[in-house]
Amino acid sequence: RYKNWVGRETKKFVAGLKEDFTKESSEKSKNFNKEIKSKYDQEPQQVSGCWIVNKGLEVSRPAFEFRETFVLNNLVKRAGSNYIVDVGKLTGGFLKLEEKDKKRDKDVYMSVARSFKYNIAIDIPAGYAVKGTEELTQNKSNKTGSFSSSAVVNGNKLVVTVSRVYNNNFEKAADWPLMVDMISAASNFESKKILFEKQN
Repeated sequence: RYKNWVGRETKKFVAGLKEDFTKESSEKSKNFNKEIKSKYDQEPQQVSGCWIVNKGLEVSRPAFEFRETFVLNNLVKRAGSNYIVDVGKLTGGFLKLEEKDKKRDKDVYMSVARSFKYNIAIDIPAGYAVKGTEELTQNKSNKTGSFSSSAVVNGNKLVVTVSRVYNNNFEKAADWPLMVDMISAASNFESKKILFEKQN
């Protein structure tokens, strides 16, 4: 009897989620625009595609997945015949701690342990060479988590890989300085730039 009740409740829950997704689809474009603005701190110039790949309602495919295609402005600047790309901003930015937040006497509670990975591929214009990849390579790791980034040129593409990991959902206040090191490494990445230098 309990099993039947659980089955009915689960079906009701899934049906409710599907109904919510149907309602959301009418405001999908607006919601995607809002999400882009909050992540990149600017309105998209153009959104040509936004769709849900997987709603995450099936046991066999539990991850919620979506895709966006959009255009942002002000991430590439001209410097004479060269170009400077604000590559660090392509991850959407990370938490920035103010000086007052770097000291803490209370334990840290988070919803879950989690990890994020960003794979960024940028086409290198014909006749240009990439300078400054070494500035994008760093690795900060301790028992609370890690932040790493790397950049390599692969053919006519610059490939940037960024990884951010929180090992636990709880950390003692005594370990907050370790988290600060990791969070600061991530937030500093946002200011990183890459140069596309014109070749003679």
